[in-house]
Amino acid sequence: ALESDKAEAGLYPRLYCTISGKCALECGVRADAVMISFTLSAQLPSGKGQIRKTWVNGQFVHYPQQRFTAWRRQAAKEVLTQVKVKYKPLRGALKMYVDYVPGDARVRDVDGMLGALGHLCEYCGLIDNDWQIKNFDWESHVSRTVPHTAIILEGIVRLES
Repeated sequence: ALESDKAEAGLYPRLYCTISGKCALECGVRADAVMISFTLSAQLPSGKGQIRKTWVNGQFVHYPQQRFTAWRRQAAKEVLTQVKVKYKPLRGALKMYVDYVPGDARVRDVDGMLGALGHLCEYCGLIDNDWQIKNFDWESHVSRTVPHTAIILEGIVRLES
């Protein structure tokens, strides 16, 4: 069966090319250029300043702070139970969409939270390196509900002319 038929049957996530409007698989895009989405149920920490270093056996060793490690471990459990994509890690340039509900009205460090999400995506094996994320779309809603974050990672489709 054609790759586009497999996408139609739900065997692959369906990603539409923003240029042609057709299924990306019909346009000849690699099958690993898919979209991944997941939701986190806890408050996002900042990724800034979470990595410490110490001198061990004549060299610096980098390690995350305990608070960040605990958040990453819990968040990874949530991500890996939701993401069931055959083709991971995602390859190439990516765009990350974030819909963030903090649960309070406190102003937070968006850049640091994006860093934490990038580290989490690497840790879970969704991407090879957070440098792949070239574009971000951040939406934040002030609400006193339970904090949560919805994330979509999408391949940036570039067709050869």
